Amino acid sequence: MSEVRNSQPANRDEPVLLSVQNLQVHFAVRGAAGKQTVHAVEDISFDLKRGETLGLVGESGSGKSTIANALMRLEDPTGGRIMLEGIDIATLRGSDLKSVRRRLAMVFQDPFSALNPRQRIGLSIAEPLVVHKLANGGAERSKRVRELLDLVNLPAHFADRFPHELSGGQRQRVCIARALAGDPDIMILDEATASLDVSVQAQIMNLLKDLQRRLGLTYLFVSHDLAAVEYMSHRVLVMYLGRLMEISPRDELYTQSAHPYTRALLAAIPLADPVAERSRERTLLEGEVPSPLNPPSGCVFRTRCPIAVDECSEVVPAAIEVGEDHNSACIRVPVAQEL
Repeated sequence: MSEVRNSQPANRDEPVLLSVQNLQVHFAVRGAAGKQTVHAVEDISFDLKRGETLGLVGESGSGKSTIANALMRLEDPTGGRIMLEGIDIATLRGSDLKSVRRRLAMVFQDPFSALNPRQRIGLSIAEPLVVHKLANGGAERSKRVRELLDLVNLPAHFADRFPHELSGGQRQRVCIARALAGDPDIMILDEATASLDVSVQAQIMNLLKDLQRRLGLTYLFVSHDLAAVEYMSHRVLVMYLGRLMEISPRDELYTQSAHPYTRALLAAIPLADPVAERSRERTLLEGEVPSPLNPPSGCVFRTRCPIAVDECSEVVPAAIEVGEDHNSACIRVPVAQEL
């Protein structure tokens, strides 16, 4: 990450733009045991302030992408509220949903799959302009497409190219330009740098931070890459098996994490110094992530937690305050902090 610039803290006095309250997303599945329910997201709450980046991290299957899809209403929430400046997105349908949806945009992991291979880049970028009637006529759309390409540092003539004629980083810039076409308040970045080379990842993250500064964008940055999350985010939310484990300002999370799961994730990040890497203590997790079809009782992390006690199987831990704007869902927080 040597090419990236340092992140600046978000202004804590900014108003809340998006408030997620007790979000649940369940899926009905049918298997050998009959009809069952997958609890993909269970009772997740967080606020997103205007101009900030909230990092969303966790292992595969933790529910990160499900939250992203629920915010975009690609998946219907089972319960809870998604409040966008007083409007509950979770309850909207039809034209009401369409009018609000342009305020949120999503950039996916694989830019090649996200683009129509038979459609020129200019037409792909112009789609939101057509859908939301944001340009009058072809000339105005073409002008706006050129402006959007310039925003992501691509030349205007790329509008006439097809996706296969571009590199992976260039295609992701096109996806970012298309996301910006609707003039959104919030951009959801779902593993948006995961499929790119390391050097290209740095370029895309620097672009995203520059766009945030220039346009006042708000980001939900979904990733399993803790180094990328540390660079991009102002605050970080850690998930495990559909539940919130910890949420904290970035610097405090990386230096004073309070949950044993967060500490285990951070311990897995390799250090650049080989001597320090060999000598440091690690928090090793044993066993596999349980199935969301049959999650453990009480704390869902208890079956892999190094400090779990019998009470952990009986109590679903609430997120308790352990510092300023720092909450951890663990009944053994004092013990975890001493590890």
